[in-house]
Amino acid sequence: MNNLGTLAPAAAPSPAPPAGGLSRSTAPSQYPPGVRIHAAFRAIGSFAVRFRWFVLVAWVIAAIAVPRALPSLSSVTQGNNANFLPASAPSEHALKLAAPLGGSTLTPVPVVAASTQGTLTPAEQAWLQKLQ
Repeated sequence: MNNLGTLAPAAAPSPAPPAGGLSRSTAPSQYPPGVRIHAAFRAIGSFAVRFRWFVLVAWVIAAIAVPRALPSLSSVTQGNNANFLPASAPSEHALKLAAPLGGSTLTPVPVVAASTQGTLTPAEQAWLQKLQ
């Protein structure tokens, strides 16, 4: 109702947004004007829909071929680089020189011991000595 006590005509309904979401004029743009990212994704999507069977077959072939063609993860992540280095590499020469020194493959781990009763008891100290 308006000030005169009569019914005001209903406002015309606003036009519905386009089917794809926000229109180009109201969509917030986070890219510079020269970048047409929406067009790139639209092209990728239309290609994937138009050639869906080709895309599906390509993924199946890739899923079968890639594990066979590439080396296994365990062979790539090994800690020994001797397979990749030539015998004349300085690290290989240093390894040969250090061999008589009796290098250990064990990694030292520091252990911190604490007791709530003050000092460690002889039994606790004996147990800590066993860790070496």
